[in-house]
Amino acid sequence: MLAAALGAAALGGVLAAPAARADEVYQIDGEVWDHYQKYLDDIRHGLRPGAYAITKDGTGAFYFWCEEQRCMAGKSYSAEAVDRCEADYGTDCVLFAIRDEIKVQYEVRPGAGHKSSNTVNAPDLAPAPTSTIRVSAEVKAEIDRYLRNAGSGGKAWALAIAKDGSEVASAGCPTAGGGGYFGGGGYCDLNKGTAQELAGIEALKRCGGRDDCVLLYTGAQKSPSIEVVAP
Repeated sequence: MLAAALGAAALGGVLAAPAARADEVYQIDGEVWDHYQKYLDDIRHGLRPGAYAITKDGTGAFYFWCEEQRCMAGKSYSAEAVDRCEADYGTDCVLFAIRDEIKVQYEVRPGAGHKSSNTVNAPDLAPAPTSTIRVSAEVKAEIDRYLRNAGSGGKAWALAIAKDGSEVASAGCPTAGGGGYFGGGGYCDLNKGTAQELAGIEALKRCGGRDDCVLLYTGAQKSPSIEVVAP
């Protein structure tokens, strides 16, 4: 079993990544990888700020996250995660991910709760940083249409894209109101999250699910880890 440092903590802060060696491949336990999936759930797969640190031997981890999209400024999530990881495990730690963007090269050692022995180079729900997704002219037109609407209508919008570039899907939730259910169905229940978070979750669902799709746009802000190439 891993130490208590595998528990989560909520903290305000801005995101900043300590330097990591680009040529080093970290071997992490399957249990750490499973814990990272819980971290992804807590940050709504990149919709909330947070950072995840691992011990350099890949046997322990610690993360910080914020329940809101914006939090009070303070010590960075990345520095907090690394510092607490090192304090709890008494060894050197490295920043593994900021939000859902992995910052190091790694492989997963099979362990408790982890069935695959394959090398993994990115979280299940997102391509590796600067991944290229090729799309047809029709899909590009849908993306352009989304961008024309993303800043209008008093809604928080999100656009998901299939990892193979075959389709995109969008969703929007009203940003103002008295709570409860809003237009578009029960997915916009603000008792379950912010309008932006809920729009992102619904866009991924409409696209085909988190295994096959990733968020391309949160509002009008494009994911920095995805490059879309059209004819």
